Amino acid sequence: EEDREKILQTIDSWFATSSAEEQVEPKRVFDMLVRSVVLNWLRNAFSNTGVPYIVLFFLALPAWWFMCDLFAGASEFPAVSQLRIAVHALMGVVFQFPLFVKTVISLSYRVDRTGCCK
Repeated sequence: EEDREKILQTIDSWFATSSAEEQVEPKRVFDMLVRSVVLNWLRNAFSNTGVPYIVLFFLALPAWWFMCDLFAGASEFPAVSQLRIAVHALMGVVFQFPLFVKTVISLSYRVDRTGCCK
């Protein structure tokens, strides 16, 4: 709870508007920035190969099922170890594997366009 307060105070200080006529709440300015700039950055980062993220996610499903098997076998472990396996599986399937595949596709696309290996 203390961290949340510090983060909100930081947002208030960084995104406060300076003009008196245009008083917009700093949290609203931050929200608009995240929804526009960050969203556009993510779209550009994932769209240069023409492969939607959902396709990359579906490519990771075999890894997800493997992690589910590991998690089922971990029922004899302590709860902390089970949680660690579950978080590791989720991070791998949702973030690491799709980004790895996207990077490989992106690199092969760039190599193909530049013709450095012909």
